[in-house]
Amino acid sequence: MRQPLSKEARREAIYRGAIRLFETKGYENVTIADVIAASNVARGTFYLHFESLEALLIEWFDDVIEETWSHIRPFLDDLSIPFEDCTRKVIHEVFQLYSDNPSMSKVFYCGGGETFMRRRHEAMFGKLGGKLLEALVIRHPECHHDMSWTVAILISMIGDMAHFAGQYIDKNMRKLFEDRVSQFAIAGLREHLNHPYIP
Repeated sequence: MRQPLSKEARREAIYRGAIRLFETKGYENVTIADVIAASNVARGTFYLHFESLEALLIEWFDDVIEETWSHIRPFLDDLSIPFEDCTRKVIHEVFQLYSDNPSMSKVFYCGGGETFMRRRHEAMFGKLGGKLLEALVIRHPECHHDMSWTVAILISMIGDMAHFAGQYIDKNMRKLFEDRVSQFAIAGLREHLNHPYIP
C-alpha cells in the first residue's frame, strides 16, 4: 500500500509538476487542471498550497533568482577579483543559467500576468539589483555618486541578452556573443565610475 504524502511532499509535487508543464507546454498553455493531474493531487489540495498558476510561476522565479545569486555572490564578495573579471563572471553565470534551460527563459519572458511582471521587476531590480549595488559600493568606496541607474541598466541588459542568446543565437556563437555583452557592460561600468552622469 502506497504511503500518503506529507503536506510538504504534496506541495513539492505540485510545484515540480507545474515547472515541468511550464517548460514543456509553455505557461500560457497550462491550466490548473493540468497541474492537478500531473501532480496527482485533489483540486482542494492545490488551492491549499497555491492560489493560482501565477503564484507557482512567481515562486519558481524567486527560486531561480536565489540560485543565481548563490553563484554570483562569491565573485562579488572576493574583493581581490578586479571588477572587469567579476563582471565577466556575473554575466557568464546568467548566460549559463539561460543557456542550460532555454524553456525556463522563454516562460519567464512571456508567461504570467501583471502580478508576475511586477514581482519579476522587484526581484531583478530590487533584490538582485540591490545586492549588486551594495557590492559595487563596497568595491568602489571612492565613488560617491548614485550608481542605481547603472545597475538597473546592467541587469536589464544582461537578462535580456542572455534570453536573446538562449533563444536566437546559435550555440557555437554564444560564447562570442557573451564576450561582446561583457565588453559593452565593462565599458559602461568603467565610464560611469570615471565619469558619473550628473543631471
